Amino acid sequence: MAIKNAIEVKQPTEIPEVEDYMDMLETWDRFKKDTTIYSTTVASVMERAYQYVEQLEALRDQADKAVRAAGCSCGPFELNSSTLKIDWDKIHAFRGREGFLKVGGVIKTQNTCKGDINRYLAAKAQGFITPEEASEYEGNDAKFKVIKPYNLP
Repeated sequence: MAIKNAIEVKQPTEIPEVEDYMDMLETWDRFKKDTTIYSTTVASVMERAYQYVEQLEALRDQADKAVRAAGCSCGPFELNSSTLKIDWDKIHAFRGREGFLKVGGVIKTQNTCKGDINRYLAAKAQGFITPEEASEYEGNDAKFKVIKPYNLP
């Protein structure tokens, strides 16, 4: 059973890379709606479009990395789910067989260490697992929505 973590939502102003991306996205939208481009050559319009898209993609990549590092949702960058992930092999290696079984671990015949997250959390709450020890075992399995890149022909 997976334990879901709460998903933090930040405003675009809280992550500068997202704010920069969204500003550039607005600039790109204004460029697409700009009617004065029809009075210039196709080559100059396409050159400007390629420059905008190149900059937009660089900012999207930077913002995506910043949001993933922050582990939250922000603007168009959505964290779809976040679950507690336990490294059962590390618990087994650190605590041994008896200690592993005591905190909710299960040993299968193929020697894959798995466990019951609820029993693990209960053992942690009762003090069988110290916070320092828990930091070695616990991780986060986050799944993000991917924003598609802009491409020009």
